[in-house]
Amino acid sequence: MSGFESGLWLRPYYTTELGIGFAGHCFEAMSIIALFQRCVEQLVADGTHCPLPEPNRLAGMLAEIATGWFRGHQSELAKEVEFLLFGFAPVGGAPWAAMVKKRNGQDVQLGEFSHPLESQGVYSIGDVGQSQNFKMQVAKIRRCIQRHAKGLKKGDGPDDLFEWELDVAKHSSAAKKSVEQFVRDAILDELKTTVGGAMQKVEVYKRDKNSGVLSFSRDLTPHMLDGLSAVGDRLAYTQLLEPMGRF
Repeated sequence: MSGFESGLWLRPYYTTELGIGFAGHCFEAMSIIALFQRCVEQLVADGTHCPLPEPNRLAGMLAEIATGWFRGHQSELAKEVEFLLFGFAPVGGAPWAAMVKKRNGQDVQLGEFSHPLESQGVYSIGDVGQSQNFKMQVAKIRRCIQRHAKGLKKGDGPDDLFEWELDVAKHSSAAKKSVEQFVRDAILDELKTTVGGAMQKVEVYKRDKNSGVLSFSRDLTPHMLDGLSAVGDRLAYTQLLEPMGRF
């Protein structure tokens, strides 16, 4: 890249977007994320060629930063933190995801890495979703609905085709909402003592090769954000209406 001045790339030859989620101890996670963000925003090409960031190496950088952070904070070695890093490949734009974990008493590990993402893959961090049974149940929900969708008849006329497309869309929505409800119930399980705060779902919709749009669901404590004061003339936060799950 060229033209770096006052912390801003004036003429970057390549830009992309990365997403990162974390579970575990907040201070440790946010500190590591801040360092990682600084690094990926200041990548410099050494030479005249224009190399592109490789997803597996980006995940490796996050693991290196986490390792260095814990080495410099001996009192934090007992803390646990997990990251889910995801983005779009620079060639082809396929989505990818990687997991980085720091367990109690263990070194930082670069876990599951998928490029491209599997259409039915399940990637989870934190207490909920770690068990094999959880992943099997999610896969079962999707498989059952998809099996039923494959049995739908298209028909011959335009009206029949419209009805078929509508039914396919309904099955797709049912699969998403059923999985959301299953995850919601698992998170709200009273035995999951480490899960707290307001629960909310976020979806990433691909916009082009290197970027996406975030869509949030309504969380379980809508009073926290509803009714906020306007920040300009007829300019205010609009509450979210779609809840997570089937409710």
